[in-house]
Parts: sequence; structure tokens; C-alpha cells
Amino acid sequence: MNHRMKGRVELGEPVVVSQAPETVRAWGPWQFPVLHRLPDGRLCVEFHKEADSILAYGLPKGYAVSGDGGVTWQETPPMDIGLQLAGGDRLAPYLKKSEEIPSSAIQGEPVSENRSSYGPLQAYYRVKDLPKAHQVFYFKRQKRGETEWKEEQAFIEIPDALKMRQSGHLPHSAFWRMREAPDGSIWGIHYQHARTADQAPVHFHCLFFRSTDEGRTWEYRSTIAYEPDPQADEKSLLRDGFTEPDVCFLPDGSLYALFRTTDGHGIGPLYESRSLDNGKTWSRPAVFDSLGVWPNLLHLPESGITLAVYGRPGLFLRYSQDPECRVWSGRETVMLSGPQEGINQDTCAYAGLIALNDNQALLVYSDFQYPRADGVPCKTILARKITIT
Repeated sequence: MNHRMKGRVELGEPVVVSQAPETVRAWGPWQFPVLHRLPDGRLCVEFHKEADSILAYGLPKGYAVSGDGGVTWQETPPMDIGLQLAGGDRLAPYLKKSEEIPSSAIQGEPVSENRSSYGPLQAYYRVKDLPKAHQVFYFKRQKRGETEWKEEQAFIEIPDALKMRQSGHLPHSAFWRMREAPDGSIWGIHYQHARTADQAPVHFHCLFFRSTDEGRTWEYRSTIAYEPDPQADEKSLLRDGFTEPDVCFLPDGSLYALFRTTDGHGIGPLYESRSLDNGKTWSRPAVFDSLGVWPNLLHLPESGITLAVYGRPGLFLRYSQDPECRVWSGRETVMLSGPQEGINQDTCAYAGLIALNDNQALLVYSDFQYPRADGVPCKTILARKITIT
């Protein structure tokens, strides 16, 4: 641990949230857990149960709830979950099923075609050339005092934005994450393909949006554009771009972001950036660690502690007591990957974090080798309490 950091991290024992049948070993099911707090105070874990594919967008997920702070869990039927807004509404990004769209339904030609780092051929179209249903972001809202969730759409003009068509399908747009800022505004956190100049390579870039009317309208705020970094990453010229950003809001009013570069070309650095003007501009990305997918950030305002969880291979926790998040502890190991080939054999390394109190949080993650009561290893969603002392 960094010698400038006070205190230490304590990880509680793993608690089983949900286990897959022993026959389920493929990539995708019982992965990608997300933590939510329900209006009645219970915790809810939402996790993937299908293949990791754009064809799985909008399909039912798995759910488990805890009424005792993550000590015990009960699986439940699918439910609608959203961010609790100050006015009483609940709002959620709505990732609808991908739609098969013939090229004849698209007005323009693709600006580029190439294979992603994972292999599939992708065609990239200007958003303005797509059918209207693919020019908007989708949400679901439950209004205060009502039980029904209703679909909403928002058109947000994004400079240079492109969308990819793969295997004849176009995914609908929805923010990958939403966060509430201390001033009550709602932030949409996203990544999307773009081309920053004619003939430039198409990359993923991190995008940020802000709403001051509880998600009824959205302002495009800024982009962290992908910049190849050959000194830090010898494969940077081949990368898909910056993906999977997360943001936390720091006590001095600044924003701090982490984002991924790992892709089909192998492990890539996890980058950091900060904004001192409420997300309008960002510092040049710098390496935070040598690895990391789906980083999760959580700031505990009363204690001034910020947590970061990420991994692949393995899963790691770091924390900062620096109000600017410039000084971090070393890695605390949540789980290590075994010696077998590949970096995806033990955990997907997507995790969820939620505050329990001023110095405790709950962590959820996947473990592909966790034993059942009879000793048979199964893909499992686990929860562990984090305590900073």
C-alpha cells in the first residue's frame, strides 16, 4: 500500500448472490453485475444471463435483492430499476433490443467499414443518416406516485457521432451509466464511435451529457477523444478506442474519470482524466494502471474516501483519501486469475459498488470457479463488504 495513505482496506468474506447451473460455462451468463438501491432501501443486483452480444440487448436479466445490507440474498423475477430523482420520479437508460436494419433503409453510405478487434465486420454510419428511431437515446421513467414505467426518447446532437451496424443489426442508443451530481443534475456517461477528421480512423470516444430537469432534456457536455499512446501501449494504434468510462464528483467541484482500452488485441492500460470546469473540458488522458475493464468509482463524501474497482485479469480495489484523487493506494486483491490460458477464465472483472455508510461499501462481482455446497465450481455472482479503517 502507498506509504502516504492512512488506514487500510478490509474485505469481508464473499457472500453468494446467485449461482448458475453447473452446465453454464459460456461467456456472458452470470456476469456484468450492477448494484442498485431500491426505493424501500433494499439492495438489488442486476446481472446478465445471455450471451455477450448486441443480439442480447434488451433481453431479460437476473435479479437478486437483499434487505440486510448484502448479508443474504434472494433471487426475484425481473424488475424495473432506475435512479431515484429528487422530484420522486425514477429514471433509467433503456437498452432496447437491437433491430435488424437493411442497408437500403439507411440514407447514406457507411463512412468506414472494418473489423473490430474482436473480429466481427462493422460498418459505421453517420447518425443523421439513420432511421429516426436510431438517432435518439432511450429511457424508461416511472413518474412519482405511478406504478407504470413509460418509454421516453431524447435527441442529443453529438459532434462527429457514428453508429455501427453489425451482422445486419443496429443497436439502439442508451447511456451505459447515469450518475447524480452533488448539485442535483443528472449525468449520462457513454461511449460511442466517432471520426474526428475526414479519413481519420474510427474509434470509440467517451461522451458526457448533463440534464438539469431530471432527465427530460439533455445537453451534450464533452468528449474525451481517443488518442493513441505508443509510449504507454505498444498496441495503441490498433485499439478500438476509449470505452466504459465512469465518473465521480470530488469535493472541490472537479470530475474524475477512469476508462478502458483493453480490447481484442489484449490487455491495455486503464486511463484517468479530470475536469476542472464541470465537465466541459478534460485533462489529457494519463495511465492509471496497466489493466482494467469497466472501472467503478465511488466517492464517500462524509469520509472523503474514493474507491476504484477494476480488473482483467483478476479484480482489484484501490482507494484515495486525496480530495483531488491524485494519490492512490496500491492494489488490494479481490481475486486473482489462475494460470490457465486467457484473461477471462476466472471473472469478467465487471463489478458494482454502492455506499453502505460513511466508511463502508458493498462490492459485487463474478467468480467463474466458486464452488457450490457440494464443491462443484459454478459461475457465481458474489458480494463482499469493503471497510476503510
